[in-house]
Amino acid sequence: MFNALFLSIGQLFDRRILILLLKVFSLTLLLLALLGTGTYFLLVWIFSFALPENGGLAAAATAVVISLLTAAFLFRVIAIFVLNIFSDDVVDAVETKHYPARAETAKPPSYALGLKMGLRSALRALGYNLLAAPIYIMLR
Repeated sequence: MFNALFLSIGQLFDRRILILLLKVFSLTLLLLALLGTGTYFLLVWIFSFALPENGGLAAAATAVVISLLTAAFLFRVIAIFVLNIFSDDVVDAVETKHYPARAETAKPPSYALGLKMGLRSALRALGYNLLAAPIYIMLR
């Protein structure tokens, strides 16, 4: 197991791994941008009931603040989610280079399974961070 870990660490600068990391980073930023955009439209809708001029500027300012806080706290959780969707690509790259006989017979999991594993990992990471939040606050 440790041998496989060291082989995969040694392969971090492989082209396939770097493309995967770029894809994960880009999709994470895209999801955060979509979350920020959705937050803005939700706030415009909420502020339209309370403010006379649709609350566009107030909604935008509030959405920016919420989006920045969300990005600061949830970036890792969202990245874990996205990475788990494509985790088999890392396995494929390592197997192809170091275990070619096994790579030929390997059957990749579906993206639905990757999505399920990613969601479970993200929820687990979020739960652990929420449990540790009081400790984080005490250490500040």
